[in-house]
Amino acid sequence: MTVPPYAMHRSPHYFSPDPDRFWPNRWLAGPAAKEGVPVVTDRSAFIPFSAGSAGCVGKPLALVELRVVVALLVQTFDMRLVAGYDVKQWEEEFHDYFVARKGELPVVLSCRVLKS
Repeated sequence: MTVPPYAMHRSPHYFSPDPDRFWPNRWLAGPAAKEGVPVVTDRSAFIPFSAGSAGCVGKPLALVELRVVVALLVQTFDMRLVAGYDVKQWEEEFHDYFVARKGELPVVLSCRVLKS
């Protein structure tokens, strides 16, 4: 049996309301509940590294590396999409075969000014 993670991660059955919206607070019980919306986040349905015996053996290392890289990027750069970019274009150009092929995502990085 094959489970398509892309489809499952966008199912309102597992992630609602609005599973397509970028909403990091959905993973935090307190802030999401304060917004007054019943929130469904089924952590067992979130399988970016697959699951079971076919799960990625590099998952623990990948998660540590992701935390370090994201923290460094957020600390070092201000990020925004290129002016006039249609956010829906990225999803429309995303094709998930066995290996995902994604479209262009034009992002502008500008160095932050460090305050002392």
